Amino acid sequence: MSKFDSRHPILTAMRRYFYNIRRPADPKGVIRVDTGAPNTSVWDYIPTQPALSLDGIQPHLWLFRDPTDIVTDQVEATTYKWKETSSGSGTPLAVQDEQGGVAKSLNGAGDNNFYFYESANELVVPTSGKNIWFECEFKVSDATQSDWFIGLCARLATGNLFDDRLDSAGFKSEDGDAYVDCENGVAGDARISTEEYTMLDNTWTKMGFRYNGSQFFYFIGDTDTYKAVHTSKIPTTEMCVSFGCRNGEAVAKSISVRKIFLGIEP
Repeated sequence: MSKFDSRHPILTAMRRYFYNIRRPADPKGVIRVDTGAPNTSVWDYIPTQPALSLDGIQPHLWLFRDPTDIVTDQVEATTYKWKETSSGSGTPLAVQDEQGGVAKSLNGAGDNNFYFYESANELVVPTSGKNIWFECEFKVSDATQSDWFIGLCARLATGNLFDDRLDSAGFKSEDGDAYVDCENGVAGDARISTEEYTMLDNTWTKMGFRYNGSQFFYFIGDTDTYKAVHTSKIPTTEMCVSFGCRNGEAVAKSISVRKIFLGIEP
């Protein structure tokens, strides 16, 4: 082969290997990933050794493989992973018989029926100079006639995840189109990059962002090229991992999730 494409997997692997870096403040042996490219990646600066990564980050991982992964406050009032809020009568979050682990919620058939979920605790707040990594993989049954959000959001005292987010960071789409918007906001004032991707019905899609201590980089799909970078409207309060879907018409819609990862630099 006389010429390599810059995205060739061999070159990608070599670049990632040789751009592992050491940060003096980290415990001995912890090496971080630095792609060495002008653009950041969703995993830039995360520790590379799983055995040592706990020294450098606080990881939270949801794989939705068995019922203990999806216990909600509607099932167990004191020990649960997700706080559930709904409108209409549908099927709450349940583990599916699908490879690798999948959880799905199915709304009732009324217009604007919904389910949304917030982690039991508010886990993270963006802090100057500290990294946050977030990645998820999910699908919606109807990309056009659905409202959905997935990412981080401050606990909602009233209202719903689709209309009433105040402090948040993540991805959203509104009923009437299949476009994905990247959003972060503080006190209800949001910075939004619109139409960064087009969702397909019932198709697994990977999304993630990295906060590098001062700005958000948003990624969609298996690529190290970010869709948007936001330097303003940074949330200032603790947030939950949150996701959900609302019908855009009087037909039941669903959201399925098979992985959510959150990494926090303490």
